[in-house]
Amino acid sequence: MTNRTPDITRAGVKWQGYLPGNYRFFWSQVWDPLHSGKEAAFIWSIWHKAVAVNEWRARIAPASISKQCIFCLPNTSESVKHKFWDCIQARRTWRWATYIMHELCGVRTGHLDSFNWKQTLFGERTPYKFRKVVKIWHLLRGTTLWTIWVEWNDKVFNQEQWHESKMKYSRIWDTLLMYAHTAWQRVLKLIKISKFSAVALLQNFDRTWGARQVLCRRNRLITEWNWKRYIS
Repeated sequence: MTNRTPDITRAGVKWQGYLPGNYRFFWSQVWDPLHSGKEAAFIWSIWHKAVAVNEWRARIAPASISKQCIFCLPNTSESVKHKFWDCIQARRTWRWATYIMHELCGVRTGHLDSFNWKQTLFGERTPYKFRKVVKIWHLLRGTTLWTIWVEWNDKVFNQEQWHESKMKYSRIWDTLLMYAHTAWQRVLKLIKISKFSAVALLQNFDRTWGARQVLCRRNRLITEWNWKRYIS
């Protein structure tokens, strides 16, 4: 199976009532050379509903586990879609991811609802205004979904309530910067072996990872990374 080949399992079966019967999952929405295998595999698990959310756990041990969402509580059933999109904890995390995308593309809007749940969970086509950084979006999606999951586990098993800054910076922002740093090292390597045009490589980097100097500032082959969190 190549990264362009649809999964043979119809998504409509896994997500009956949410997706049409002929909907297919594509590896190209998961796999990227920069993506960690952990995050790619986790997205695949979400697609196939192979994640132990409370709705599923309660069916196994109904006497000891409630199907309610631990963040939203009354009258909620923690399904996969709820956990990674509808939950107040997930919405907070997606707003931060969307804000980063707005900064990278210079989008000036008062709301942070640029993406829908299919775009965040399944990688459906992104709005045109984000086309130049769509590669970053797919990496950011994986990081955001994994962050939602780790925070949920801390809440359930360690009774730890995350401060918003931990979600924003220790997880999402710093991980995105590490992806950017890896992309920059690849640019330097390609320039060194002289198989590609240095000008073209640098221009492409500036259009994506270096967009609007949000993640980094480049001066020739010297790059200053915004570890101090440019976005506040």
